[in-house]
Amino acid sequence: MKKFVGILFVSVMPLVSFILHAQEHYSQTLTNMMHNTAKNALSDRIILGRTEQVFFSDIEQLEHVPFAGKIDTGADTTSIHATNIHITSTHPKLRQLTDQALLEKLIKVDTIDRVSRSNWTGELFKPYQVSVTFVITHPYNGEKIQITRPLERVSVIRNRTDTRPILRPTITLPLSIADKTVTTEVNLTNRAHFSTPILIGKTFLKYNAWVLAGYDYLQTESSAIILGKKEQVQIAGLSQKVSYSIQHRYSALNARNIDIDASSQRVSFTINDNKKSTRQLTLPLIRMLNVGGKPRPLVYVPVSLGHNRIQHWLVYLTDRSELNSQIRLGKNTLNRHFMIDLGARNLLKQGIKTADNFPNAIQVSSNELLKLDNILIPASPSLTVQTSVLVVSDYKITKKDGKDWVRYTLHDSVGQKQEFFKPIVKKLVVGSEIRPVVLGNFAIHGQEKEQAYALKRSEEPSDDHIIIGSKLYDHVLVNNRSEHLLNPYPIIKAGNVEVVHALGRSFPAKLDTGADVSSISAYDIKPFEKDGRSMVSFTYTNDLGVKERITAKVVDTIKITEKNRQDATVRPIIEMTIKVGALEKKVQVNLQDRRRFKYSMILGRNFLKHGVLVSSDEQYLLTEAL
Repeated sequence: MKKFVGILFVSVMPLVSFILHAQEHYSQTLTNMMHNTAKNALSDRIILGRTEQVFFSDIEQLEHVPFAGKIDTGADTTSIHATNIHITSTHPKLRQLTDQALLEKLIKVDTIDRVSRSNWTGELFKPYQVSVTFVITHPYNGEKIQITRPLERVSVIRNRTDTRPILRPTITLPLSIADKTVTTEVNLTNRAHFSTPILIGKTFLKYNAWVLAGYDYLQTESSAIILGKKEQVQIAGLSQKVSYSIQHRYSALNARNIDIDASSQRVSFTINDNKKSTRQLTLPLIRMLNVGGKPRPLVYVPVSLGHNRIQHWLVYLTDRSELNSQIRLGKNTLNRHFMIDLGARNLLKQGIKTADNFPNAIQVSSNELLKLDNILIPASPSLTVQTSVLVVSDYKITKKDGKDWVRYTLHDSVGQKQEFFKPIVKKLVVGSEIRPVVLGNFAIHGQEKEQAYALKRSEEPSDDHIIIGSKLYDHVLVNNRSEHLLNPYPIIKAGNVEVVHALGRSFPAKLDTGADVSSISAYDIKPFEKDGRSMVSFTYTNDLGVKERITAKVVDTIKITEKNRQDATVRPIIEMTIKVGALEKKVQVNLQDRRRFKYSMILGRNFLKHGVLVSSDEQYLLTEAL
């Protein structure tokens, strides 16, 4: 596969030689190259994406069931979703207490209370004979699996809003990601309101993994099944047409007569095919999802891909009877299992194929930079376009030597202008629009290829971009697990704490792969209007004694809903240039009162996605501590 895998640059290998090596071995997947690099340069640690499939390797009923896990270098502990959590003790002084009352009493016992919480271990708690019983629900059939484990320790978690700490029972469990099994401490909590039932924190990651925040389901990439633009699968024996969306996060299934039994937490519904045959299904309710202001039930449906291959897709149920497909796959399902071949149809009928079956293929994401005639231009794939389309502000067709020529101005990725005057080789009719087609040189993985593309007028000024069509290459595979697969970021190894330069100052910040957006400490936040623009002023402080008043333009807002709170907190978002080592980017930063926390800034995915490979247990790999 001609996917540029120079993204794997690590400090022990010069960048140029590694890129050349990667180009010579372009048929290897990114995951395989990462495994090889990990063996050579990163000992036995694996490299994880921001989201991965996690398995309960010692629970027989669940050992082959993948659970979505968020990989979070900012979390000290690993946690799993559990219900019916009960804590008991056979110790004479504690046996009359249970659950939270027992935990509160336990941490006040003198032999435990006098030990620093960072030094709490299983041996410290073992004499008090505490057991934890809890339930994990099988996501496919709803079976309630009761598990009992000895208490390892009590996790004391500081919440952003509550003054009292949260106490959670912590046990040990073997968890597996890819080929890595770690017996790790796990705290038990109700994660029903979170997007993933498992949070993988430092108790799993420490000494075992690096995290590449700019990738989702990195470890499933090498086994991803290739789908065509048009596919059909079967649910309960009924054929279901499949469509795709690389904008929507969740998948949707056409369903009627939806009935939710709150007591049993099960959902009954009816599906149909194009021949109006129907089937009724009853499945466990995973949780309710807010879709456009309306609650929709999320369930795992068993899907037959043919060739004895069954998968379970997480979908929300909704009426899609007016649409052309019964199932729309969103990013979560696509990234977990698939890539899409823009030029193929009905690949599943031909058997299960992976990227290894397409040696003359490139992979593209929804956010690319593609070099055309030596200019880097933003690009994204289309499931409907064959001939790639260059969208420009305007073009003008004129005659020269009896032939039609077209003149247009192109803006590159940094706003520079360049004018082109090219002969028209043909014209495409798209609805009522006629698009001139010209030839240009596309540079893909360092090799130029002359290719026809159409011109289209943009609806927005200076919004030049390329719509990637299926004819760009032999096979164009849409892989939305990351961004910039055609021109990937060089990888930078960083600790989970590094010195950042921002606001004209240098101070330590926490690198948090679990955070979507970076944030900075702010209080006394005052929004106001100036010259028709939304502005904000706030006070920034940090542990180094810095305190200053800052004024900035508001570029967006974010709503944060805390657990057990009905109302959401609205935080202003500003833009800020941040530099860590040699990496400097302007990113959005939300304002949050972090005076209770050690670090005044968190760098989230919107900064880390630019090639930062984060260690969960090392600090200051790029910078020197202040």
